[in-house]
Amino acid sequence: MAVLPGAVGMVLVGKAVFLAHLALNCASVGGNSNTPLGVVRFAENLMMGAIGAVMLAGS
Repeated sequence: MAVLPGAVGMVLVGKAVFLAHLALNCASVGGNSNTPLGVVRFAENLMMGAIGAVMLAGS
């Protein structure tokens, strides 16, 4: 279950951050903050997909 959302999120966030050079800011801190979120979100999705793949391979 974690492989598909992780892969889709990784592709979408990677496209927005690295190709379109959009600045994704943290919404929980407030809309006017400059807290960068793109690379953190990309890494989170990468880990979720990798953990899902490891679990899938281990079963």
